Amino acid sequence: GNTGKQRFLLNEDNFLVPEECQNSISCSSWRIGLERDYFTISSKLTAKVVDAPNANAIHLHDYHGEDHQLWFWDGECIRSKKYPDKVLDAHKADYLKNQWGKIYLHFYNAGENQKWRIEEGYLVSFYNDLRMDIYQGSRSNGAKIGVYQKTTSMNQQWS
Repeated sequence: GNTGKQRFLLNEDNFLVPEECQNSISCSSWRIGLERDYFTISSKLTAKVVDAPNANAIHLHDYHGEDHQLWFWDGECIRSKKYPDKVLDAHKADYLKNQWGKIYLHFYNAGENQKWRIEEGYLVSFYNDLRMDIYQGSRSNGAKIGVYQKTTSMNQQWS
């Protein structure tokens, strides 16, 4: 039976990849040592940036340029330079319960809640067209970042 634990195997390049990605270019192509364009995700409200303080969470923080504040596109997913095996993931159950859902780092699973696009200064989730949002417009280091329906507030504007 399925225990809920993800199994990993070594692929042909000796990288550990999820079992279902064993023969999939799209799941492991980000691992190839190509030159990447890294970027920050900067709030137009505060000039602070999206920061991954550990391999699971993200929050808002003053810019210092370390790898956990740098991101890169992998198709329609956004990966952390510091934790490249994870993607930005909009927590659907959190959103459905609270009408605001945290964004966190999670292993790629091809969900629409892990796919993003840029649209007129918004970072838009493919899940319900929700916008990356700083919780209650906080300007503090450590402020929560999640998804919320589109507003015209600056706490949803990014560059």
